[in-house]
Amino acid sequence: MHPPAPGKNRFDGQPDMRIKENRIWAEKWNQKIPLSSGKGYWQSKQVTNRGTGNATEDKEKDKEEEKVKIKEEVAVVENKEEVIGEEKEDAKEEKEEVKEKEKEEMKEEVKEKEKEEMKEEEKKEMKEEVKEETDYAKATGANIQFGLVNARSLRDTKSNIRKIRKLKKLASKRDIIVVSETWFTNDPNETDVINACPDEFIPVHEPRTDDRKGGGVAVFYRESKFKLANFSTTHYGSFEHLDISLNFGTDTRQIRLIMIYRPPRNRKTRQTQFDKGDFLEHFKDLLNNAQEEKGKLLICGDFNLNIAKPDQYDKGFLKLMEDHGLVQSVKKPTHTGGNILDLIITKQSDSLVKNLTVGNYFSDHRFIHFEINI
Repeated sequence: MHPPAPGKNRFDGQPDMRIKENRIWAEKWNQKIPLSSGKGYWQSKQVTNRGTGNATEDKEKDKEEEKVKIKEEVAVVENKEEVIGEEKEDAKEEKEEVKEKEKEEMKEEVKEKEKEEMKEEEKKEMKEEVKEETDYAKATGANIQFGLVNARSLRDTKSNIRKIRKLKKLASKRDIIVVSETWFTNDPNETDVINACPDEFIPVHEPRTDDRKGGGVAVFYRESKFKLANFSTTHYGSFEHLDISLNFGTDTRQIRLIMIYRPPRNRKTRQTQFDKGDFLEHFKDLLNNAQEEKGKLLICGDFNLNIAKPDQYDKGFLKLMEDHGLVQSVKKPTHTGGNILDLIITKQSDSLVKNLTVGNYFSDHRFIHFEINI
């Protein structure tokens, strides 16, 4: 079937039939479309192409709209994620704030607990002071009030502030304070010694001679009652000691005071620099020299010998005292371990020691109060 030739129209006078025919031709060949316009019966396929172009533009437009829509959806999702992130951050910050608040509350609780503990400690100290003052008030017929203690350091440090303050309070009711383990050094300015010395007292001390930490012995005596008559610097390897003679005021009466500190065995090696056998030999030599002089003799300090449960060397020490006519006066434990480590030794014939009291703990050792009459 072919399209009608130009110039001929078998549907003249029948416009509806012509239009129908045009549609049939357009559907069949889709190449040329008959037109009813007066400009020509046939039109190029460009008309159809225009229709196709409009469809492509519509598709492109739809794609753009779809892209915009997707971008909007992505933006919404990103916005939600940002909001969720902010909420998480806020929750994290809130959690941190809660933790900080809990920490502060715990710190306050610790501070309050420390305050309560300090109050209890102060109450305990007050009770101890009252007891010590009572014991002091009970003292009768004695010339000299003594205090003996292993201090475990009187260095001028923050941790020793209360200890030094307590020593000065104890000294205010006594005439002589004898201290082992001062931990003083060879500082030429003697800052630690000056700081620890009670008011109205004179210090005499002997620091540890080697580089090992600790040790050292000291005597603090009341300036208004005593004058230093002699000071010996003899050294014994197995123990540290201080040997002084004090005149009692302007009187001719004199007392020889020997302060002893024998270091304990090393906790790691379970040994001392010198064993007990060396100590017994050195101490025997000291006693022989001390008894050659006249006057009252007082030997005291931390011997680190357990005379409550003596071994063969401790028994040798007790026998040595007996052979030299000496007596030991402390009968109660002086250390946290339940041992009698701090000793007070005098001539049996003198009967010097009176009103001896093993008091409260000053360090890991108890403070010992006693009196002597010379």
